[in-house]
Amino acid sequence: MYLKYISISILLLMATSCNKAIVEECQVLNLKAIPLSCSSDSTYSLKVSFDHLFADNKYFDVFIRNDQHIGFYQLGDIPIIITNFKKSGNKYDFIKVCVNDNPDCCEVIEFLPPTCETEKCSITNLQVDKGECNSDSTYSLTLNFEASYPTNSYFDVFVRENKNIGYFKLSDLPITIPHFKMSGKEYDFIKVCVNDNPDCCEVIEFLSNDCK
Repeated sequence: MYLKYISISILLLMATSCNKAIVEECQVLNLKAIPLSCSSDSTYSLKVSFDHLFADNKYFDVFIRNDQHIGFYQLGDIPIIITNFKKSGNKYDFIKVCVNDNPDCCEVIEFLPPTCETEKCSITNLQVDKGECNSDSTYSLTLNFEASYPTNSYFDVFVRENKNIGYFKLSDLPITIPHFKMSGKEYDFIKVCVNDNPDCCEVIEFLSNDCK
């Protein structure tokens, strides 16, 4: 009877030790990755949160695919926000979170990235107002337009063959060109572009002034 009691005690002790070992393993649980606002057409902010058990370090690491390390944070700061998180180009983005210095205490998650399309620079409502003629085959020309999401504080004015005839501040609109030269054609022409952005332009043709 005494030996039987000893055997049962040993088995209970072993079971308790095994359960304790399993329960006290470091674990990362309930990993969540929530995309926030875009910071460019290829980056955005990402909110990361998770639960952890029996962490053997005060810090954790964040990786993307191919075990590329992108951040080192304190567990006490959860949830954390990763600014300028770069889109992978795949349908789903991916992170892996590991308690620092413990490659066996990790969790991974895939998630849909946001659609990050930055607003494009554009020029609209380009208008011209012809003024008085001068004595040198030129006339006064006032122009105005609306610029959305300009990439520069200045703009350029061109005539045909991309000849630049002026450089102005957007904040000075509307602007007047006092000696706009007649092209010699029935219609004169200008192109307006936000400075250093050849993709943000608008053109207009208009009847030339009769300055003979």
